[in-house]
Amino acid sequence: MKKILYYVSGNGMGHATRSLALIEGIRKNNVNVVIRTYGIESFFKKEVPKIKIISDKVDVGSTIRLDGISIDRKKTIMNQKKWIHSIEKYSDLEKNIIVKENPDLIISDVSAMPLVAAKKAQKKSLIISNFTWFDLFDFLPQKELIMLRNAYDCADTVFRLPFGTKMDHFKKIIDVGLVARIPKQNKNNLRNNLGVKKEEKIVTISLGNYQKKIKPKFAENIKVISLGTKIEGNNIIKISKNIPGHEIVSISDLVICKCGYGFVSECVSNNIPFFTIFSKKHNEQISIIKKLESFGFHNTINLKEINDLLITDKFIESIKPIKRIRVENTKVLKKIMELI
Repeated sequence: MKKILYYVSGNGMGHATRSLALIEGIRKNNVNVVIRTYGIESFFKKEVPKIKIISDKVDVGSTIRLDGISIDRKKTIMNQKKWIHSIEKYSDLEKNIIVKENPDLIISDVSAMPLVAAKKAQKKSLIISNFTWFDLFDFLPQKELIMLRNAYDCADTVFRLPFGTKMDHFKKIIDVGLVARIPKQNKNNLRNNLGVKKEEKIVTISLGNYQKKIKPKFAENIKVISLGTKIEGNNIIKISKNIPGHEIVSISDLVICKCGYGFVSECVSNNIPFFTIFSKKHNEQISIIKKLESFGFHNTINLKEINDLLITDKFIESIKPIKRIRVENTKVLKKIMELI
């Protein structure tokens, strides 16, 4: 049986959810998948309980400020310099894991380290992402940027997802379609199970790591689902931790979220109206906003404006979704299968 060693950065659930969409499909193609990650093991254990996970450090991402969206550049530079100068050491250790597992292909989202290890082990490597740390961390010192770019250059193939940075430092790029998890539950049944009446509307709010409580006002018939955000009010309904976030998005009438690939891809693929909050100093988020604007989307909002919102039926109906973008997991899976 063919085998893939799949590296997932633990720096954000967007990496995990899109990776899972592909991992589930790869396994259905009679290919064994071993996941290498750190920090998000519980997510994969819940979603694919029988899969093998090798847990240890594979990447270091950005340090996010308390607003939940913007990068703390000073701390990020400090952490990245230490990590980048350790990539050779970690890739030597990683080579031993690769040799033991003997995969036919190594996939990374979005760490550069396993690409270096794959080259040392003489294994084919593929990076699948909508950005790279090289694009995101253009504020790093030149020496570390060159080292990071050289590490990414070890990739044999690059699949560039939509809604992201240019990634034009790679020599060979293949543009692929949207990758996202596809809802499986019946929407009406799920709403009924949550106790939401037909005439009521659902607003889902997820603002990443923002620590303060937000205080928008809601009409009585608006039911609110919080995905990790502190919200003041009596309209909030409790949901089971067993309900995946993409299923919640699919039954929402409005989503207010941090600007990231995960939520944006789920909103646009399910034709859900949404507001998003972004940082003007975060290259990935800026790239996502520019792409959304090309579709006529202008529903950006800041934290102060969220607290000033009065969310009613009329307000929700005034927010139009952009044209649905189809999920192309199957096409991307076919391209992966051609590499092994």
